[in-house]
Amino acid sequence: MHIGLRILCMAALMVLLRPSFSMAQDGGGDSPPDLTVEAVTQLQRELDTSPPETEEAKQQIAARLTRALELLQSAATFRDKAEASRAAIAAAPGELEKLKSSPAYVKPALPAGTVEISAIEGQLASLEAELTAARSLLQSLRDERTRREGDSSEQRVRLEQDLQSARDESAQVSAVEPQTRLSHAKLVEIRAKQQQLTAQLRALEAATAQFQAEREVVTARIDRASERVSGLQGAVAELNTLISDRKQQQVAAEQAAAARRAAQSRPEVRTVAEMNQKLAEQRAEENFPGLTEQLRQQTTAVQAEIDVVVAQLNYIDGQVQAGTPASIELQSELQKLRTLLRNPYSLRRELSVRREENRRVTGLRIRLEKERDELTDLNAAVGQELAQFSELSEDERVPVEAELAELFKTRREYLDGFLAESRAYLTVVREYSRLLESLLSTGDQARSFLGARGLLMQSAELPQVKDVQTVKEGLHWLSNVENLRPNLEAMLQSLRTHPYVAGVLLIFVLLLLPARLMLERRWGVDERHRIAFSPWALVHILFLSGLVLWVLVSNWSVLEIAVADHPVWVTVASVITLGFLILRSTVSPVVLPSLSPNQKSETMAEKLKRAHTFRPTLWAIFHTIVLSSYSAWVLWALGYMLLLDQSAPEYSLSVGFGLERAAAVFLLLNVIRQLCRVDGLADEHFEWPERTVLHIRKHLNWFILLGTILWFVSASIDRHGDMGFSNSLGRSAYIVLNLMTAVLTWRVFRHGSGAMTQIVERSGSEVVKRLRPVWYLLGIVIPVALAVLSALGWHYTSQVIATASWLFIFWVIGAFTFFAILERGWKVIKKRERYAEFKRTRDAKIAAGEANADDVVEFKPDLNLIGEQGQRLIRWSLILVIGLGFVLTWGQVFPAFEALDRVDLPFTKTIELTSVDGGGTTSVPLTLADVLSYILRVAAVIAIFYPLVRYLPAFLEITVLKAVGEKAGVRHAYAKLVQYLLIIISFYALRIALDISWAAIGVIAAPAGLALALSSQSLFGDILGGIRLYLTRPIRVGDVVKIDGVAGVVRSIDVDKTIVETWAQSECLFTNSFIVNATIENFTRSNSMNRHGFTVGIPYDPDDPAGVMEKAEEALRKAAASVEGVRTDEEKPPAVIFEGFGDNSINYTLYVYALDRTNWGHIRNEVPKAIMREFKARGLSVPFPQRDIHLDSQVLDLLGRQGA
Repeated sequence: MHIGLRILCMAALMVLLRPSFSMAQDGGGDSPPDLTVEAVTQLQRELDTSPPETEEAKQQIAARLTRALELLQSAATFRDKAEASRAAIAAAPGELEKLKSSPAYVKPALPAGTVEISAIEGQLASLEAELTAARSLLQSLRDERTRREGDSSEQRVRLEQDLQSARDESAQVSAVEPQTRLSHAKLVEIRAKQQQLTAQLRALEAATAQFQAEREVVTARIDRASERVSGLQGAVAELNTLISDRKQQQVAAEQAAAARRAAQSRPEVRTVAEMNQKLAEQRAEENFPGLTEQLRQQTTAVQAEIDVVVAQLNYIDGQVQAGTPASIELQSELQKLRTLLRNPYSLRRELSVRREENRRVTGLRIRLEKERDELTDLNAAVGQELAQFSELSEDERVPVEAELAELFKTRREYLDGFLAESRAYLTVVREYSRLLESLLSTGDQARSFLGARGLLMQSAELPQVKDVQTVKEGLHWLSNVENLRPNLEAMLQSLRTHPYVAGVLLIFVLLLLPARLMLERRWGVDERHRIAFSPWALVHILFLSGLVLWVLVSNWSVLEIAVADHPVWVTVASVITLGFLILRSTVSPVVLPSLSPNQKSETMAEKLKRAHTFRPTLWAIFHTIVLSSYSAWVLWALGYMLLLDQSAPEYSLSVGFGLERAAAVFLLLNVIRQLCRVDGLADEHFEWPERTVLHIRKHLNWFILLGTILWFVSASIDRHGDMGFSNSLGRSAYIVLNLMTAVLTWRVFRHGSGAMTQIVERSGSEVVKRLRPVWYLLGIVIPVALAVLSALGWHYTSQVIATASWLFIFWVIGAFTFFAILERGWKVIKKRERYAEFKRTRDAKIAAGEANADDVVEFKPDLNLIGEQGQRLIRWSLILVIGLGFVLTWGQVFPAFEALDRVDLPFTKTIELTSVDGGGTTSVPLTLADVLSYILRVAAVIAIFYPLVRYLPAFLEITVLKAVGEKAGVRHAYAKLVQYLLIIISFYALRIALDISWAAIGVIAAPAGLALALSSQSLFGDILGGIRLYLTRPIRVGDVVKIDGVAGVVRSIDVDKTIVETWAQSECLFTNSFIVNATIENFTRSNSMNRHGFTVGIPYDPDDPAGVMEKAEEALRKAAASVEGVRTDEEKPPAVIFEGFGDNSINYTLYVYALDRTNWGHIRNEVPKAIMREFKARGLSVPFPQRDIHLDSQVLDLLGRQGA
């Protein structure tokens, strides 16, 4: 009865809906003219009252009706908006014109200025040159002090960053230490090392503190030294004046002596000269004591400062040896040490930096000593110059030399004191570097021990999953509303101290938000419904706008009062906003744009198949990034702002750390989800299996939401450092996350889903097909094993393996995506070339009259756009990138295999000793780690260079060299040279991988080379001949040649032979040594075109001979133009030449030019056929040869009588 009733209802529904469906089918994809909202509503009521027999048919009909109703409503809305816009424009035309005529910008005038540079005139004397040298030395010391201040600032910033990172990882170190089950003896050893490191840290702290004080003292001392240099400059100027006076006195003395000799009879003149000389000597004696006293005072001040610096340095040395740092600073240094112990790369990098600093300080000290020696030589040179004052008398020269010597002595004492201070400063820096190097070397040893055994250590405590009370306390601590208030206070403090950082973050948020909402509104269409501008989005915009206004206005007090008075409401608003971000990005169905959203009759696949540009794919990539990064960016920004203030409570720091980690995981998973959407990158652009990508997206929706929350809980609890919470709630979240991963793998790749089958079929690899069960089991077994490992106590080991596994999975997906984009771009390029070729052919047919311009000629590109060589190159490159990702992601696990280095094999290897060890070579046992290392190195070299040698030259030949316009033969030659170069590089890389020395290669290569040379003379001759062919290029691939009587096309030029394809489609092989010495006729070396001639005759027509000749010429031209491959342009058109009047016919020769010399057989066969067709169409024929025989009558009579 029920079946009959359903059949009756189905029949009634088909009767009611038949007109609508037939009308829709007749109209194609367009809506019928009489389709209205009322009609669609009536159809929906009829569907509810009389449903079809199957539920699937009902859903399909309902979906189509809903879609039609939405389109009608959207059309009505757009019509109303268009009418309103027309009315607004018509109402205010003047305002529109005013807006159009307004200036777009005002270009500010830039002030013009000139800089005048005054020239330095004159040159200093010998003493002034010495002063310039002193200035240069002082300036170099100033520059060194400035550079050291910069280095000290960078070092202090680096130490602060290290301390900051130590705080972040102190909880993890504290979690690892109690979880390490070591023996009592090992714990005692570690504690002893810790005490030793503590003592070294104390010394390090003291040296750091006093280094800052010493830097300030040196800065003040240099400032005072600058003042003294100014005083010295004044003293030297006075000294120069004194020397000038001395010279004037000498001249005056000589004049006075001459005057005395000339006027001995005039005593009054002699008396005046003596009085002038005495006055000059008195002035000199008055100037010298003042100058000497000034120099002595400056020397005393310099010595006093030197004594102060020496006392300070002695105090620094005492503090370095005693060392009494505060307990908080000691704890921070211990945290830094623990952080360094967990990261060997940071240790090695820091150690190398310190060693470089030590070498630089030593070089500076050597340079200072060298400058001191140069200054000594300069003083000696100045002393030699003093001997040039021979014009002065002995009595006058003595005080000058004494004063100059005193001046030089004072300056030398000053410079010696400054050099001593610099030495003391460098000694302190060197001691600090030595202490830090000792600390790092000790830490490096401890890290090496922990790195080799870290993954094998079991946790000290089993997970307290059964302790329900501890789990409840952890959940209460993480989700308590009162604990959220420190987060807001920490954000306030971060915004107050770093307003520019907060402003940049919020600007990025507001830039991404409109782009995302625009995509949702414009492209938010899928099979079910269209997304509207929801109230939640409006609330979100208002919330973020308020934050931006608050940052701009900087009204901190109002917000602080609001947070203090209403913490619950502010907390609830924050939680709602964060929940909206996560739900909006995981649940809302937003799809990527199609190429033309207004044309509903053409799908995305049809558009992409017809498109010849890469622009749609670029837009799809941009949309994918915007739709997947917005919420992750907001989460990361919140976490970063919480971590800006390191003085914030532990709860805020833990939440910020968890938000950053959760944002990273959320971003990566959401990118995968956005790739696998309808009409998305994976579906249409990359042509991945549609069923697989949609199936993955369907199950990623719930995994992203729950997985991000669990990852946030686990990271926050581990960062907190409470062992009770970490061993209960944190580990429980981690275990649940791994089990969810196993469930996701099972649901996505189970046998019934068909996703794995499509992946195997698309790969086309037999290896992937055979290993299909292995991949499926690994995807399920590995997460379950990690969960069990963590539950049994090996939590640290499980975390390291899980982190490496997730990073490797994301790397593989990123590599597949990147190469899919490259493959898509390659296909677009090939499709563009095919389309250009198709367009040229179509235009040629239209020009020849074989097709009309109005005819629609559809372009159907070849589906196999990438050849076999290109596909293999992409596949090998993908394998290479995945192998590189495996090394990078699993590198932190490699130290666990250092135990293999202690397994010796019954073989030895030779290593070279360094100059420190005495040089030479020695033999050491070969270990199992060495064998595995050699195998991995050789495998890496083969994996890298095999695809490069095999496929890269061909790829360059068909892409890069073809794009630059090189000919086929030149491209092939360059590709072969690249291949030979890659082979040489691969052998060199193999030598490095196997640690083979050049001496061993020489020992092996000498006899082997001699044997090969004697047994393979012809082979080497062929190889050299091939190299000569590549360099001189007498023939190229694609040339039409004739070698030793064999004509054909050159198909390949290898290292030892050349292959020529004859016109009979057979291959003829020539050795390269033969070709080099043979005579070659190359028809296409300089020009690829050739001319063919066809001679034909027409019969004589006594009635109209000129008309017959015109018909023949027209027929010949028409026949030449109808043959494909014949040039018909104005430059080389077919030519008809009259040859002459023959015995039986009027002879013409038709000359045609071929586009390519390789198709000469086609032209030689088709042109005569075309000539005969055109002659027949015009009633012409080719006359047979005729002979007229004239016989004499007498001969005929004679023949008749003989016959009778």
